[in-house]
Amino acid sequence: MENKLVYIIQNLCNCNDLNGNNLGKKVVQKICYLLERYGVDMDLNYKIHFYGPYSSVLDVSLQLLELNNHIRVDTSGSTHIISYTGSTCNAIDFNDAEIIKNVISQFACKTPKELEILTTTDYVANNLVKVSTEAEVINKVLEIKGAKFTEQEIKNSIRILKNEKLIAS
Repeated sequence: MENKLVYIIQNLCNCNDLNGNNLGKKVVQKICYLLERYGVDMDLNYKIHFYGPYSSVLDVSLQLLELNNHIRVDTSGSTHIISYTGSTCNAIDFNDAEIIKNVISQFACKTPKELEILTTTDYVANNLVKVSTEAEVINKVLEIKGAKFTEQEIKNSIRILKNEKLIAS
């Protein structure tokens, strides 16, 4: 998984769609969650967390990448900023590389908050709700997130997820 993660971070750091923003750990968590949903095997074992789906496995993997000088993590601010050191990674599976590039080009332009509601809605619809009607998904997301997101923001996320065929229509 190390090579995939280095490749993902390299592509995220080189991505113009970050709109000049630094790459934070929250964005890496959400992009990797989406990558798994699109079929990239990373075995990250996501659980629901305060900021949406969270993988402690990914967090430890990022620490190992930093120890091995593949990335730098600046923890001096409120957001942990990740930068790529320019180290090389071995080749990864072509299909994974294509999925990674497609997901990054599609979702890296979203803010961390937009990625949080999108991935939380997906996690709820696919893991927490038995019969995932739209109303049940909305209610469960509101239960988890409180007033952080509006019903309309959740509906917008459902629409995006349905268009991407990540949740049933």
